[in-house]
Amino acid sequence: MATWLGVASSELTKKRSDVKTARALHAQRPEYVRLGIGLDRAETGAQRRIEKLKAKVKDKY
Repeated sequence: MATWLGVASSELTKKRSDVKTARALHAQRPEYVRLGIGLDRAETGAQRRIEKLKAKVKDKY
């Protein structure tokens, strides 16, 4: 019986750790969103510059 209590106690410790990790990750979600928005803006800007360069090349040739 003591073995089962030890296993149960270990599992409970693991689950508490999982919950703590999940809470920390969920708290960081707004920052991940901001990073994603920044990446989207960078991609849009790069695409705009590429299109301008393509237009310049097309006008020359």
